[in-house]
Amino acid sequence: MSSADTRLVRRLVEHSGDAFAFFGPDGTLLELHDPTGRRWPEHPPRPPCSWTDLAEPELIPAYRELWQRALEDGGSEWVTGAGGQVWRDALVPIRRDDQTLEGILFVARNDSARHEIEAALRESERRFRVLAEQADFGIGLFDDRGLVYANRTLQSLFSVDPENVAAGSKELLGHVNSDDAGKLERLWKPSSDKPVRPERMTVRVHAPDGSERWVDVAVRSIVLSDNRFVLTSCSDITGREQLLQAVSRKEREASLIAIAGGLAHDFNNILVSILSATSMLQDELPADRNLQDLCAMISGGAERIASLTGKLLTYSRGGVFRPERLDLNDVVRDAIEMTRSSLEHVQVNQDLRATHAIRGDRSLLQQVLVSLLVNAGEATAGREGRVHVRTADEDRPAPEPSTVRLEVEDDGAGMDAQTQQRMFEPYFSTKFQGRGLGLAAAVGAIRTHGGRVDVESAPGQGTQVVIHLPLEATEAFSKVLVVDPDPMVRKVVERLLRRRGIHATPAEDAATALERLDQPDAGIRCVMTDATLPDLRAPEFLRALRNLAPSLPILVCSGHPKDVALDGIDEGVLFGFLMKPFKSEELLRLVRKALAE
Repeated sequence: MSSADTRLVRRLVEHSGDAFAFFGPDGTLLELHDPTGRRWPEHPPRPPCSWTDLAEPELIPAYRELWQRALEDGGSEWVTGAGGQVWRDALVPIRRDDQTLEGILFVARNDSARHEIEAALRESERRFRVLAEQADFGIGLFDDRGLVYANRTLQSLFSVDPENVAAGSKELLGHVNSDDAGKLERLWKPSSDKPVRPERMTVRVHAPDGSERWVDVAVRSIVLSDNRFVLTSCSDITGREQLLQAVSRKEREASLIAIAGGLAHDFNNILVSILSATSMLQDELPADRNLQDLCAMISGGAERIASLTGKLLTYSRGGVFRPERLDLNDVVRDAIEMTRSSLEHVQVNQDLRATHAIRGDRSLLQQVLVSLLVNAGEATAGREGRVHVRTADEDRPAPEPSTVRLEVEDDGAGMDAQTQQRMFEPYFSTKFQGRGLGLAAAVGAIRTHGGRVDVESAPGQGTQVVIHLPLEATEAFSKVLVVDPDPMVRKVVERLLRRRGIHATPAEDAATALERLDQPDAGIRCVMTDATLPDLRAPEFLRALRNLAPSLPILVCSGHPKDVALDGIDEGVLFGFLMKPFKSEELLRLVRKALAE
């Protein structure tokens, strides 16, 4: 290096904020410039000394490797810390024109500011990712190659396994309904010539459990580092969509009910004229077989229309309702017998366990069951399928009344969600024209009985229709006076009866029982008493009961044998006897029998 070059370098060094050190070929320190005094704050080296004096003892092996690399590769660079600062150090060999080594220049630039900025950027990015991952709505970023980022909520909304997110947009679109996937893919793709306009759409996503999820998707274009991206935010609106659909179905159903009821009423008025006129015409016409046959055809057609309007009235809950006390199991057996010829190819299994009585119209309930059984048989598509009919008592948490459950289940083709939503509409059918009023009338009949219908079905998995019917009112609101000195027995019996829809009034002794029975609003319809009470002998207590309520059914229970427990008691005043311990079925059977008296 010439003297002029040396002077130029010196001036550059003196006016620079960086720290410099110049070493001879043997590693001796010749020049040192540390304008801030921060690169070597504690023990600044003073020339002449060795280059090893610039390094901490434990770093000398690393510096020796960096020195050798600088000589071989024309320079080396690294980052280190000194004086609480971050430095970017470099070694640069200085060679003469003949390439002989004149020395090595050490440059140390304070990189703390840039390091702090990079650390702040990393922290900002970390905070953004934490916020994005914790967000309860989906966040996604797309470029022209596809998915760049998707938070956990977006992955969940589109039913994507986190391990498959790397597959990009195709994995997200794989669970989207085919009718929506194409448009969504276009929305997620940035436009090369103009920004993507802010836009939103609702898509249907198939969940892993087979259900359908509704997702609201909003997109807008953003520019980051001169590159165009599409930012998307997604929310699960399944609940809102289901509510809107339910409201729409209710409104449509209300309109159909009003139309059905109005049409049935008008048709019935017309049919009165047709049937009356036909009857009078038959009386007036001579005994001509042809003419009488024609009149009979008119009457037969009118009666068929009358049957149809009857079903319309049942659907609109405007038909005749003839309630009576019914055993649901008997109704089921009759309906199965009525459909036996229609279900020859189907195995009908019965599991009838309901013990409660219901109050309903036998004819309407039979129509309901016949419609369900025929539809279940047809769902098997002519093969040897199975239909299961079950009845059972259902316990409801107080204060809801208990109900009886009627279930018809088949192993047929099943239904998708759209078909399930419309299956009870008049004249809706997946079979052929002219069918579909049976189920519409059935659901109307169930509502007339104060019940409800639940349906579970999926394509290829059969259909289960469950009907819930309330108990007979006289049983559901009956009161039984339970008299027993043992609080545990009173509590157990009270809970058992309440779970079966029967209210129990407890009493621990005869005096309390007589006091409660004598109240004007007691409503007691049956007494269940232990044979041994602490304050009154059983014969006297029973006579007192008879004086207050001569026709009241009385059940006596005891842990003693019947002949011992009823010693001195006129069995003619008793309705029944229960030996302790008794089974719940025995107690319920006897109590219900007493309430029916």
